[in-house]
Amino acid sequence: FTWDYIYAAFLPQTTSEQTRRHRALIADMHQDYVKATCLIRMPGHCPMPAFRHIVDVPLVVRHKRTKREVTRQKLGIPLDATVVLYQF
Repeated sequence: FTWDYIYAAFLPQTTSEQTRRHRALIADMHQDYVKATCLIRMPGHCPMPAFRHIVDVPLVVRHKRTKREVTRQKLGIPLDATVVLYQF
């Protein structure tokens, strides 16, 4: 993600002076991103129009080294419990 995209979603749809200043800051962020020579972009991305050169890469993972049962025991998770891994 990029911060200009994130912050823009929180701006009210008003024309107050404060909102104008915030829009200007977001525009400055966008211009800073324009200066980048390359974006290495992972899956699940948001729109990033500021970047001219984009290289899409897959998610990078490694294979497990410890058996599931051993990991659950170390973490105190019962073998029959449902586990969801949520990553941001």
